[in-house]
Amino acid sequence: MYRSVLTLFSFLLVVSCKETKNEELALEWAQQNAIPLRTADPSADYDDLAVLNDVVGNARIVGLGEPTHGNREVFQMKHRV
Repeated sequence: MYRSVLTLFSFLLVVSCKETKNEELALEWAQQNAIPLRTADPSADYDDLAVLNDVVGNARIVGLGEPTHGNREVFQMKHRV
């Protein structure tokens, strides 16, 4: 479950590595573990977010990080979730 949360919010940190091998490994990891989300629009339906039920489970607290500063899509997605 935790691995999928990392996919959503920390991929940018992993890709920022300067070594080509690390970038290739990060891309391969993301391709294998990514959960596609259709849109960041908070007014959209939530069908694509259903998979997050498996990720979150019965957790009482879920942390949603901020991989960038000032990027509106991140905040829209957090609002949608």
